Amino acid sequence: MKNYTLLVLLIFIIGCSHNNNEIIPNKQLHYTNNDTPAFLADSMLVEGYFNQFSFLQEDTAYLHLNSKVILKNATLGIYDVNKQLKDYIKCDIIPQKIANTDPYKNGYGYKVSYKYIIPSNLKSGLYFLANNMPFLVKNGSTSKPKIAIVHPSNTDIAYNKNGGMSYYYPSHQNRARVLSKERPWTFSENGNSTSFYQWLGSLPYSFDFLSDEDIEDYNRIKDYQILIFIGHSEYWTRTARLNFDKFINENHHAIMLSGNSMYWQARYDVKTPSQQICYKYDAFTSDPISDILLKTGRWEDARLNLNPLLSIGSNYYTYGGFQNPAKVGFGGYKILKPQNELFKGLNFKYNDVMKFAADEYDGAKLSYVKNPANGADVYPVYDNVATNFYKVQLLAYDLAVPDWGGNDVHSGGLIILKKKATSGVIINVGASNWCKEISKPEIKKITTNAIEILQKSDKELEGLFN
Repeated sequence: MKNYTLLVLLIFIIGCSHNNNEIIPNKQLHYTNNDTPAFLADSMLVEGYFNQFSFLQEDTAYLHLNSKVILKNATLGIYDVNKQLKDYIKCDIIPQKIANTDPYKNGYGYKVSYKYIIPSNLKSGLYFLANNMPFLVKNGSTSKPKIAIVHPSNTDIAYNKNGGMSYYYPSHQNRARVLSKERPWTFSENGNSTSFYQWLGSLPYSFDFLSDEDIEDYNRIKDYQILIFIGHSEYWTRTARLNFDKFINENHHAIMLSGNSMYWQARYDVKTPSQQICYKYDAFTSDPISDILLKTGRWEDARLNLNPLLSIGSNYYTYGGFQNPAKVGFGGYKILKPQNELFKGLNFKYNDVMKFAADEYDGAKLSYVKNPANGADVYPVYDNVATNFYKVQLLAYDLAVPDWGGNDVHSGGLIILKKKATSGVIINVGASNWCKEISKPEIKKITTNAIEILQKSDKELEGLFN
């Protein structure tokens, strides 16, 4: 306690000696194991934000920092998801106040505290400045991994209530329609988990990491073999949706480790790119954009002409809903195809239930057929009449309560599909909390099986649908 008091006093004295708010740029420092800083001022940082969420190696990141006290030449650590120090910076930090009105929409307006050049040897992944401010590093070299993880950054923005509002807060009626990216960043409230990122690091694969905004540029994704969408991938722009479909149609693959996926259309403001727009329920009456295809409503609305059902084989509002085993269903997925390669190593039997907390399910129209083994009980199959996919299978399912309540029974399902003979394969787990449940052995195994399977040849992938 005595040492801590002396440390705080020293910080205060140093701060008082710096008698103005001038930001003094400092030379970038690169951390090595032999260059551990004697003192890290991480605890002095109140909050802050970057000018964007994802950066290429060698990009310049603008840091807007708010500290408890004025501190000159403060050392702030940069950590990976395991809280291991990977780099550090030295910069002046000062207390800052929100400078803009409606900061949820217009941003906090903090001054730039430091310009950080992302080191070329900082590998692609999720990092935190001072264990506080998350940011993504993506691969800047011409030689990229085959697989990219896509973080649901649009959804993070949607649920972030810093500055006083979000698309949900204070209420569905009294909510924001426009949100700024220039606020302290928070992960969305469900589906996302740093433990999932930690688990990814334990796998014997090389990954690149992207944000939703990176999907806007098809050239950014066209060379990957597999895109893996994680967490709660709820908010998509039209450009991203079209690029996803193009990616699949050009015989690349996707794994949707998400539910409530592709639910709302979002849009980045052309004049103010730091703003994300989504009017949601009143999109077709209040969203000022004239192009009806860009109205920021529910993707399942026929006026948007891009139902997620045709992109990923399921949707949330029409066929999916909430997991609620007290009312309907099994509290997890009932296994229909235990012999499928996706369940390899799990010893599932027909009608076994894999228990997990799904939260929100994406579902599809199901038909019920008699079990050929006994001719008595019936089981669900994917109804492919409306979608007309080349191949599609429902591997496991649960029952769900519709989003609007009532007594109707909807469903959620783990599906595999191939839209056309020449397109790639999509594995869609259809559950928003899948990544959050990664501690469960069954979730780990199915996820690793999916990654291994989609690295196979087209001929080998045909066996997935047997």
